[in-house]
Amino acid sequence: YVFLAAYCIEITVRLWISRLNYFKSVFNLVDLLIIVVSIVDLLWPNLPNLQMLRLFRLVRLSRVARLVRHVPILAQLFRGLKSAIFATFWAYVLIVVFLLVWSLIAVEVLQPVNRGLYHSDGDWCAEAFESVARASLYFFQTLIAGDSWGACSIPIMQAAPHTYFVFVFAQVSVQIGFMNLVLAVIVDSASSSNVANEEDLLRDKADRTRAFTSSLRNALRKADTDNSGIISWDEIIQGYRTEPFVRRTFKMLDVEEKDLEVFYDLLSEGEGQEQGLSYDRFVGELEKSQLQDPRVYMMMMKLKMQKMSDMLQEMTEQPSFRAP
Repeated sequence: YVFLAAYCIEITVRLWISRLNYFKSVFNLVDLLIIVVSIVDLLWPNLPNLQMLRLFRLVRLSRVARLVRHVPILAQLFRGLKSAIFATFWAYVLIVVFLLVWSLIAVEVLQPVNRGLYHSDGDWCAEAFESVARASLYFFQTLIAGDSWGACSIPIMQAAPHTYFVFVFAQVSVQIGFMNLVLAVIVDSASSSNVANEEDLLRDKADRTRAFTSSLRNALRKADTDNSGIISWDEIIQGYRTEPFVRRTFKMLDVEEKDLEVFYDLLSEGEGQEQGLSYDRFVGELEKSQLQDPRVYMMMMKLKMQKMSDMLQEMTEQPSFRAP
């Protein structure tokens, strides 16, 4: 009752805030339907055909999925679990095929021997290999669950030693071989989800970088009092001293006021009265440097330095640069 009351209050508040926009979200509609089913179940508990609707309340757990993405570790675990579920499903299909194959062999090879053995009343081993279904259940119990492997197999092997190969090869192929292979595939599937996680991290980094460069552009634009797109030294130092937003943004770049003049001289263009800093170009280059792969960035720097070295080499080979 307490949880139902809390959910009702939550939906009432969200309806009051969102109004008609509340019904545009699928999650909101699911929540509303769950609350309606819960209220009907509370008012009329003996209503027929309500059992299936009660199970529908389990969909409420889907609300947790919206919270998981805000916790990176949980998001990674759920992503790995999702990949492992698909791998586990197909592994189960292959295990069933393997068990059916060995069950067919067991019915043909083991059942004639088992029929001639003495079994007490109610002994499961007496009918373990009568059909493919029972043999599959036996192999699942012994090979997958690891329960009582020798209870039925040892008496049969003692009576017919050649049946040893059936039990041993079934054990090796299913439990030791195939089960370990399935485990490796599941681990690999869970690990491959880390690639998707890295892509999500890169997207998050790109979003944070764009948000920061947007803030930097706004800070520089705020310092540009004449809206020319070019910031002069007077404008940038005035904005740094008087605008907290401009000062805070530069401090995020580790640029203090004493470093501001060096920063401006390195990035500005022109000389004298025409010297200025084009903040659109500066912000674009900064965003590119943050988003570009460091290896590509280093390669571009190497190529530019090599080009500059070649140009200097050509200049020094000219007669005008030679010593008299």
